[in-house]
Amino acid sequence: MKTIWKFLIEITDYQELDVPQYAIPRHVGLDPLGAPCIWFAVDTDYSFKRRAVRIVGTGNPAEAAWGYAYIASFLMGDFVWHVFDCGEVGAGEPATDEAAQVEDAVSGRR
Repeated sequence: MKTIWKFLIEITDYQELDVPQYAIPRHVGLDPLGAPCIWFAVDTDYSFKRRAVRIVGTGNPAEAAWGYAYIASFLMGDFVWHVFDCGEVGAGEPATDEAAQVEDAVSGRR
């Protein structure tokens, strides 16, 4: 089944999430309770894979996130956070051009 799922994230430089393979990040923001989250378009028929994301605050060093696919920015209190998709853990290459491949896979055009 294709659907949208919410995944809680922490405000930290690097973290890994368990999401279905080929998940597409669609939105980053605060849920109704004020918790930071990433919403992914997922196909529940795929198995879960580790996915890495980096979060950088405005004005903070961003070298570790540079070259990865930008997802979105969001406000939390007085801060603006910028979220980058680093792709599947162990996949090797940055997720910079992965979006089109993922879109094809989730839509069944693989």
